[in-house]
Amino acid sequence: MNKLYRKYTLLFLIITALTLVTPAQEKAKLNSWRGLILNETNIEQAKEILNQPTKEEKAKSLKTLTGSQWFDIKKTKFTKLSYKNLEGFDGSELYFLDDILVAIELELKDALPSASLIDAYENKFFPLVGNHLGMSPAELMDDSRPIIYPEDGFPLQYYLASANDEVIGLAFAAIGFKQRMKYLGATTIPAKTMPGEIKKIQLISRRLESKKKIELLK
Repeated sequence: MNKLYRKYTLLFLIITALTLVTPAQEKAKLNSWRGLILNETNIEQAKEILNQPTKEEKAKSLKTLTGSQWFDIKKTKFTKLSYKNLEGFDGSELYFLDDILVAIELELKDALPSASLIDAYENKFFPLVGNHLGMSPAELMDDSRPIIYPEDGFPLQYYLASANDEVIGLAFAAIGFKQRMKYLGATTIPAKTMPGEIKKIQLISRRLESKKKIELLK
């Protein structure tokens, strides 16, 4: 008995020691990607980090995934750097306003399970469906809010969003072929976690957030 007790005590001590010395896995941040920092990095610094872009051009607008829900930037003039085939990405686009990075758009090479976004970033991503459809950036910042999955199911395509003081993160999710076949003919998919996969993510500075109507109230 004493021998067995000592064996399990030793095993417990080893597991405890490994837990203490193993660093917590660092999560992605809405404010940065591959050394680029939104609201800080300029064009030359971006080129030093990622090398010369595939294409550099002037862009009259930035098309956000959720349209004008939080932004009104159709007539804003950006400098856009486009990169093709960076490791893990089919395409990556950087938008600069007054030489400062204000948006990052990422097209993933391999789709990412939508549910993985819950813990992938420091800030929680919420599906913009059901009771979260009209959420404000302030509500998105509240990580203590539970994700309530819609009783009538998820649409075949939907958006996810997250926010902190400086950045709003957006993602586009689509239900895969296998899930569609399982619910053949259905327009929604019942789920207790976020279904589907993600191919596109945008990280957008809140400098571009529309505040015109709010200013009228002052």
